[in-house]
Parts: sequence; structure tokens; C-alpha cells
Amino acid sequence: MLEFSIFVLDLHNINSDIMKTKTTIIIFVFLFVTSIPRAIDMLVNGIGAYKGYDVLTTLLFLLLSPFFIYLSIKKYKEEKKGLATEDEMSMRLKYKSGYYAYVYSVMMWMLIYFLKDIFPNTDLMLGIGIVLSILIGLISKLSIKRNFNEESN
Repeated sequence: MLEFSIFVLDLHNINSDIMKTKTTIIIFVFLFVTSIPRAIDMLVNGIGAYKGYDVLTTLLFLLLSPFFIYLSIKKYKEEKKGLATEDEMSMRLKYKSGYYAYVYSVMMWMLIYFLKDIFPNTDLMLGIGIVLSILIGLISKLSIKRNFNEESN
């Protein structure tokens, strides 16, 4: 589970503003194209021949890569038109959703700490915590974006 959460964080870092948009597009197209033969091999030989982590990463590449390719191409077209990729409202949305994500993630980590006897090992506990933190961040970003009111914020 810890390896899976590190994988999800790597996907997020690839799509962040650190890398140039063309490089991001190339990386995600490469990940998508290289995961297709592996998925075909899984279908031909059966999924049982692979570990659960291998199947999960292949499915994530196949499902998430096209989404990130679409977002990267959209961002590239906006940059080419001369539009600002970050404006004042998007920065306010980012800060507000980051605040809520941090608060709820701290509460979630406190809950995990109190329920630590339930988990068989620390890798699973950390992996679940990291994946839940990412989900909390995505949910807070989507809910803030949906309910954002410029006058009151």
C-alpha cells in the first residue's frame, strides 16, 4: 500500500507546475503507450500471474494517463494562446482548499493514530493515510471550486 501511495504522489508531481507542459505530455503518452502491452499480456495470460500491485499500477496508468494527457494538452493550448494559467481567483481557490485539506488531513491522521492497533503493519497504515490525504485534498478542491463565491471569499 505504501508503494501505491508513493506512485500516486509521483503521478501528481509529474503533473504539477514544476515541469514544462510539453514534457508532461510526452511522459504521460509514454506511460499510457507502455502500459498497453502489459495490459494485453495480463488479459492473455490471466491476471492471477501478476501481483495485485502490478495489476493496480497498470490499471491506473490506463485509466489516469488519458485524463492527465487531456489536462496537459488543455494547459498547453492555453499557454500558447497567451492566457494566464494561474489567476487571482485560482490562487484563492488553491489556498482555501489547501487550508481545508490540511485541517481534515490532520484530523484523519489523529484518527489513524488512535486506531493504529487495527492495522497489521505500519506500511499499510502509512499507505492508507497517504492515499486518504490525497483524496481529502481532491475532495476539498472540488467542493471549494463548486461552492466558491467571489464576494464572500
